[in-house]
Amino acid sequence: MLFFVNNNEIRETEVLLPLANPDNSIYLIDLANRMNREKGKKLLLMRLIGSQDEKEEASLHLQKSEDLLRENFTVSRKILIGKNPAKSIVEAARESKAQSLIVGWHGEHRRNSRKGRVLDPVLRKSPCSVIIGKGLEHLSREAPRQILVPLTGVRESDILALKAAESMLDPVKGGRITILYFKRSPIKLNHINFLLTQVITSPNIKLDGIASDSEKPVKTTILQSRDFDLITIGLIVPWLFRRGKPSYSERIALESEGAMIMVRSPQPVRSRINFFT
Repeated sequence: MLFFVNNNEIRETEVLLPLANPDNSIYLIDLANRMNREKGKKLLLMRLIGSQDEKEEASLHLQKSEDLLRENFTVSRKILIGKNPAKSIVEAARESKAQSLIVGWHGEHRRNSRKGRVLDPVLRKSPCSVIIGKGLEHLSREAPRQILVPLTGVRESDILALKAAESMLDPVKGGRITILYFKRSPIKLNHINFLLTQVITSPNIKLDGIASDSEKPVKTTILQSRDFDLITIGLIVPWLFRRGKPSYSERIALESEGAMIMVRSPQPVRSRINFFT
């Protein structure tokens, strides 16, 4: 694999942002800026191309992207030649010692024989936290004010989802984060109390909860989400396109049509928690 790097290469980075489709890059760039409001973080922009003939177009794409990130980040750029996007992303995350990886949702999952060819290997193998943006075009230009966080019952996943929601809110104007849980699920009350009292500390953020009696958690979650600007949810398994009976977080990810952020902790969590169907 050949690669080209600009002069200000960062060998250790805090955020890795792979970009592929120039038409959709603006949404991932906006997500990176919203979730990293602290100035000066190190970000590595990455673009995978199929041949050296594409280098000029890729360089222009990354330069325009850097212009939109420079206010919040110290940016470097990397262009790689290869045929395996997932492998290239994981290798870049390891080589740059990235703390977080921001990627976009790739295409339709239904009737797609190649479904999960990028996201699933990235989720399984990335050494850092993974943030997946889906339907981000539905977000307004202003920061979201109301965010729904459906609980999975897995401590690491739910904490990461809450912290992601907190990052998306305007730090001055604040907003509301609502956790959603189901009374029939095996989620413990002490877990809910911990999330409501210990994770979010900003006085500008209102935190509340919805306890549902529904026996159809996926349908109910999607219906509830229509009253919110954004869903953030922690992934409890290291894949999104597994064959067989999917988990609660998998089904929400696959069926939701609004703006959504999915987060995976640095160490994939394999949970035995299964919601009723």
